[in-house]
Amino acid sequence: MENQRNRIHNFLLRALEDLSQEDFDRFKDDLSHSDPGGKGRIPRGQLENANRINTKNLLMDFYGADAAVDVTIEVFIRVNLRDTAAQLREERQKALGPDQTLGRRAEGNTRISAGETSGKT
Repeated sequence: MENQRNRIHNFLLRALEDLSQEDFDRFKDDLSHSDPGGKGRIPRGQLENANRINTKNLLMDFYGADAAVDVTIEVFIRVNLRDTAAQLREERQKALGPDQTLGRRAEGNTRISAGETSGKT
């Protein structure tokens, strides 16, 4: 389980590090206004000056490892980073295997799949 959590840490951080500063700022802004799954929002004050590592840690601590990836994918799609969302989903599947990713937040994954096939990438 700890090994899985470390893998999630790694690919989640890679996804955030690959964002331009402008995209990262849009990601944090959207995240601060989001309430995914009714779990509440990461306080804006904590996100405002957070770098990529701090943001990854906030996501992991606030939502838990698995949900942090789902939340990140959802936010990527909302800020029109569909290709990045698709890459993160692929990374998760490679790192954790298909058995670990199937059925995760089925409603969100359906919405994500639909979003990836239509709209701007």
